Amino acid sequence: MLGAMLPRNEPPAYARVLVALTQRSDLRAQMADADAVLADQGTRSAFLRLARELGVEGLVLSALKTTGLVDSLPADVVKEIDARLELLRRQALLLDLERDRVLHALGRHGIAPLLLKGSALRERVYDDALERSMGDLDLLVAPEEIDQSMAALRAIGYVSDSDELLDAYRRHHFHHVLTHPRGFIVEMHWGLTDPRSSVPLDATKFFSRASVSGRRSGGNRVPVRVPSTEDLLLHTVSQNEDDAFGLLRRIVDIDRIVAVSPQLDWSYVAQAARESGLELVLAVSLRLSELLLGSAVPARLSRGTGLPMLSRIHLAMLDPVAWVMSLPSQRRAVGLVALRLWCARTWNTRRRRVAEALRSAQSWAAILGVDDAPPRRWSLSESGAARATKIGLYHLAVYWRSGVALASSSGRRRLRFWN
Repeated sequence: MLGAMLPRNEPPAYARVLVALTQRSDLRAQMADADAVLADQGTRSAFLRLARELGVEGLVLSALKTTGLVDSLPADVVKEIDARLELLRRQALLLDLERDRVLHALGRHGIAPLLLKGSALRERVYDDALERSMGDLDLLVAPEEIDQSMAALRAIGYVSDSDELLDAYRRHHFHHVLTHPRGFIVEMHWGLTDPRSSVPLDATKFFSRASVSGRRSGGNRVPVRVPSTEDLLLHTVSQNEDDAFGLLRRIVDIDRIVAVSPQLDWSYVAQAARESGLELVLAVSLRLSELLLGSAVPARLSRGTGLPMLSRIHLAMLDPVAWVMSLPSQRRAVGLVALRLWCARTWNTRRRRVAEALRSAQSWAAILGVDDAPPRRWSLSESGAARATKIGLYHLAVYWRSGVALASSSGRRRLRFWN
């Protein structure tokens, strides 16, 4: 029973092939299992599903073409991959065109937002937008510009939630979501992290260190503001904290940021991570990037030197490598809780995260005080006691598996995450 609560210790062959394809071409290792993985319909389907769920589908499919691995596949499979690549490329183009339309609309009102997340990474890090998927456009503006920004987007067809919900979000959250009838989504941020977050990021520093970039789109040069590479790295790391290393895509982002930034200011990154309580998340993120993708990162940061030994031991036992290479839809929520728990540096922060996990699940509307639905009846499955029991059992399973691993040389190697 305890073993069933944990992800498999050894990632399957198709996961290893997928990770190899996300490496930069100059570092990509030989993929002896690739032909066998791709030839079998079952493992090929699992491979493609994993690429989608981990957010690296475009990058992986493109790598299949450039490496020539696709040439050994049946004609109908090649045709399917080509069609999917074309669809992803068109989606990327449409998103970038809509980005420029939104920025022009805001610019007419004198607002120059800061690009965040996928759109900023496409601008500053990736050569081909196909290699970095994104579902929405994230923009950061100063708090005093948020009303004018919302009005500018409404003027070009975007709609938002009710005014009541907008006011509640303004008090308790850090961004609004606007949607367009054509399916586009914009997240308009006035902050980088939830006001209640134990790992806050300072938006004013992001603005002060930003630079102007620009590329040709439709014959016009569209200037945009993008964070520094150091701040892009920090923001990506903070998202790893938020969902406990939920997407391999973010580890790829870190690898590419480091690769294009030979003069990256690691002292600033280390200091900002320390001030935001992200030191352990930074260490795990960099170590995953180093182990999986061969990233050249400072050992003093990627090995967690000087960080709490208890957290480092637990994080190694939780096996972040296997976790980040697994299907998100098949991960247990208690595993996410455990990773976030041990990414906290202090006992006070750990207590806060345990308390969050033990609270009854609530919708954002309920948290913001605008949910009129009657409260659900108390049930054992939703009780704090039940969740506490699950967390305890999960840790027992981790200790049990780690004890078993010590009996073999391969198991001991997997426990040496930091070394």
